[in-house]
Amino acid sequence: TWTERLARVQTVEMGASALVSIYPATGKQLQDYGIHNIVTLSEEIGKVIRGTYADEQEKRQALVEVTDGFELFQGKILDVEREVKGGFNLGRVKLSGLNSDAGSEAVVHFQNENLIAEKDGQVIAMTPDLICMVDLETLTPVTTESLKYGKRVQVMG
Repeated sequence: TWTERLARVQTVEMGASALVSIYPATGKQLQDYGIHNIVTLSEEIGKVIRGTYADEQEKRQALVEVTDGFELFQGKILDVEREVKGGFNLGRVKLSGLNSDAGSEAVVHFQNENLIAEKDGQVIAMTPDLICMVDLETLTPVTTESLKYGKRVQVMG
C-alpha cells in the first residue's frame, strides 16, 4: 500500500528504527479480528522474564510453556551477514550449538523478521510459523538488528 511505502522511506531515513501505526482499528474490529488475550500473554511472558527460578534451564522452559512454543536451538552467534536493501534488513546468522545442541550448527535467514531456521542443514522452522530469538540468560528478545558475534541465544518456534 502507499502508506507502507511512505513508512518504509521514513524508516530508512531514521536509520532503520521507527514505529508506525499503519492500520488503526476500532474496538469492534479488535474484538472480531485481533489476537485474543494478547495483553494477558504479554504480562505472563514478562513475569517469566522477571521471575526467579532454580536455574536458567527452568526459566527457559517456563518461557516455552507460557508461549505454547518449543525450543529449536541453543547456540552462540558465530557470524552475521547483513545488508539493508530497499528498506529491508536482509541476511543470515550462523550459530554454534550449546548445551543439548553442542556439536550442531544452525542458520537463521531473515528479512526484518526471522524467516527460516535450519539445523545441521535441515529446515526446522519457517514462516508462517514464528521464529524468535531470546538472550540465553536474560530471555530478552534478540531482534535481527541486535544480532552480534558471541551473543548466546535460544531460538524458539
